Parts: sequence; C-alpha cells; structure tokens
Amino acid sequence: MAFAVINSAQQNASLNQQPLRTSDSRGSSAPRTKAYAQAFGSRSDILNDIVEIIRSQPQQADLFDRIAAFTIELQGKIPSSNGAVHQQLDTQGPSSTLNSKKRKAEEELDKNALSSASANGDVWKNTSLAFSSKDISFSVPLRKKMTLEVSGDVNVGIRAINQASGEQELSIAWKSIETIICLPVPEKAQRQHNFCVFPTLDAQRTASPAEPIVWTVTDAPIPKNATPEEASQHQSSDKAVTSALNQVLSKLGKKVIYTDENEFASALVQPHRKHEKAYHVKAFRGNKDGYLFFLSTGIVWGFKKPLVFFPLDCILSVSYTSVLQRTFNLVISASTPITSPSTQTPSSTQTDEAEEIEFSMLDQADFPGIDEYIRRHQLHDASMAEQRRAKRLNINGAPSGGSAAGPKDEGQAAGDVADEGEEESELVKAQRQIEDEEDEEEEDYDPGSEGESEGEGSSSSEEEDEEEGDLVEEELGSEAEMVDADDE
Repeated sequence: MAFAVINSAQQNASLNQQPLRTSDSRGSSAPRTKAYAQAFGSRSDILNDIVEIIRSQPQQADLFDRIAAFTIELQGKIPSSNGAVHQQLDTQGPSSTLNSKKRKAEEELDKNALSSASANGDVWKNTSLAFSSKDISFSVPLRKKMTLEVSGDVNVGIRAINQASGEQELSIAWKSIETIICLPVPEKAQRQHNFCVFPTLDAQRTASPAEPIVWTVTDAPIPKNATPEEASQHQSSDKAVTSALNQVLSKLGKKVIYTDENEFASALVQPHRKHEKAYHVKAFRGNKDGYLFFLSTGIVWGFKKPLVFFPLDCILSVSYTSVLQRTFNLVISASTPITSPSTQTPSSTQTDEAEEIEFSMLDQADFPGIDEYIRRHQLHDASMAEQRRAKRLNINGAPSGGSAAGPKDEGQAAGDVADEGEEESELVKAQRQIEDEEDEEEEDYDPGSEGESEGEGSSSSEEEDEEEGDLVEEELGSEAEMVDADDE
C-alpha cells in the first residue's frame, strides 16, 4: 500500500516536471497537467490512460479538461468552476460563442453536482439544524427507527440517519416538498401524530423519483398529579416538530397542514379516546384498510403504502357508488394525485386521462360530513354521470296495452326525473329507495301467507285420520257396525 502511494506521487511529480505537449496546447499544457494531477492524482491508472489518449488524439483534450474541472469541483478543492478552473482549462476556443456554451454547460453541471452532493449528505456538513431527535419511528418508505434531522437552511432539507451506522438513509430537499401534513393516528390509546411529507410532481419525474415520507411522533403522557393549568400548558411533541418545520416552510410560503373541525370531523366516537373528536374515515382500497382525511388543501389516504394525496385543484370529480343501508363507496377521479412513483400513471396534466381510485366500506354515519365537504369545495359530484347510470336494455319490449308512452317516452320521463333531482346526491336517493322498498314489503306482508304451510299440514293430518278410520273398520268389522247401531 505504501509503495502504491509513493509510486503515485512519483508519477504525479514526473507529470508536473514533463508538461503534456499536444498540437493545440498553445502554452496551456502546464495548467492542464496540474489540473489533471489534482483531479486524478489518486488514480494513476486513469491519469496514465488520459495522457496516452491525449497524445494519440489531441482533439480529445478539451473533453478531458471539462471532466477534470467537474471532478475537482466535486472534490471541493476549487470553490468556483467558472473562476480558477475555467481560467486554467480554457484552451482559447475558436470563438467566444463556444466558450459561452461551455460556461452554460458547466453551470448545469454545477446544479447536478449540487443535487448529487445533497444526496450524499455533503450539503449537511455546514448546515444549522432547526430540529433533531433520535428514535423517531418511520413507516414510509422504510419501517425503522432513525434519527430525524431538519435543516434550517432552505437550500438543504429533511433527512433520516441510521442510528447504528450514522449513514443517511432518507432525504428530501425543501424545494422538492409539495406539502407537509400532520395527522392524528387513529385507534391508539396514546396520542400520536403522523407527519406526512409529499414531494412535488417535478421531483417525482426525475431519474431517481422522490417518495412520500411518514414518521410518527408520540406525545409524552401528562403526569397524573398535574394540575389543570399544567395539563393545559402541556405541549404535545408534534407542536415542537411543527414549529421547526414552519420555521423553514414560511420562507417558501408554506406551512404544516393540520386537520380542522370546520373542514370535516367524523360522526363516530373514537373507542380509545372518547373525549376527542375523530377526523378520519375508515375505508378500504382493494383489500388494504386505511383512513381518509378531508383537509383544507385536499384529501389524504393513509397510512399504508402507497400513500395518496389528492390536492383540491387536481380532483376532477367525486362519486358515490355501491350505496347500501350501512356503507357506501367513494370514487375520486383526479388528474395528478401525489403517490408513490411505482403506482403513478403517465398522466402529467389535468388534460390527460383521469385516474379513478375507489375507496369502499365507508360508514353511512360519515356521509353528511363528506357530502358537505364536497359541496363546500365545489367538487363535482359525478354520481349521476352517464357512464354510471344503469343501462336500459328494454328486454320486455313495448307495453302490451299499446299505450302512447313507449320505451322512448319512458326514457325521456326518466331523464326528466333525473334532471329535477340533479342537485340531490345519489346517496340520498338510494336511501329513499331503500326506505320505500321496506315500506312496500310491510304493505305486501300477509299473515295468512305464512299459514299456507300450516294449512297444508292440517290437510295431511285429515288424510291420516281417514286412513286410521279405514284401519279400524278392517280390524273390528261387524263390531264397529253394532256400536254405530247402538249410538243411533
């Protein structure tokens, strides 16, 4: 190992002493050689190959100049690529236009280098932390306890550190965050909050797309001997995290979004914390159970992967389907919902084909609150859309009475009824239909109909009595006749 280091140093020294000479160097070989030694000095094999290629193909010198400049920038040895490195490696191109294009290309390389450095955690070295805490439970996209770090610099972001190795496992830049939402965790005896970080659509369309991040914060229990004043002043853990997040989000014109009773609150009582309002609606997406939250900025489905956020401006319509006496389904049609990249569709604008996601088994008790939320935000109710109407097959044909109102007139009448009840939701109509059917069943109920089987049973018993009578006559014969004569 020591021999390799000495050998590398000797080769670098020999390169510095013997400037590289090419047909187009024009006196710039010495700066170029020093730059190559600075960029690739630790890899003598690469340095030797570059030297041989430039000697055999002098026209490739400009390409290696830019590669060396970019490598030096990543190493952090020269602060500005447009300054010293550009002056060292400028080989006096044929025109100033070419140099301008080179500078623009290098500026783009700088941006990519910054993104790469951010991914590797280099930008975190000199940043100030607005919040840091160990043993934070992450559930999306990884399920493990890690250290949460929130940078106070808008050019950095949020990251999670492996507590055993100290390596960065998750990170997202502030400028790549669409919104951060704090939601209460349902069905927990101890109060908990999930912080859901949703990336922008642009951040999800990159080569390495960003994913939503979810971590959980558990409130410290209030001491049993605490006075009412101390209990009221007890600050929950989510408030401390929210304060740190808002410190940076406010600079970007954003803030952490919370549930709001004025937007939606469930009509059902939480079994674990009966004195607190519930802000979730339990539902299923396929065979996965989860919760829907109706917020001021959109609708969230959580907390199992894939997490989905429907911003209000991307929701095209909302529909009620499979309406039953106790449950109903909710179908949300959206153009660009924010979810995990693996579950996204190619749609990128609202003019593209909408994606429909159905949530089933919602409790009827929450329908009034959901319907009010949809009306307040003027979300289009597509329950009566043409594609959701039952098809008129006309199997039985025209009425036998030959009345003027044929199938076409009936269809027009049905359309008129639909127009009159256009403002009424499909769910309310279905409820009325169920009630009407129950009333009809009560009217059609005939107590005597249940006695038909009993009547059949009585007739069968009479037949059995007749058979028994025949047997008596066969056994007694004349004695039975004598008994009848005496009775007379």
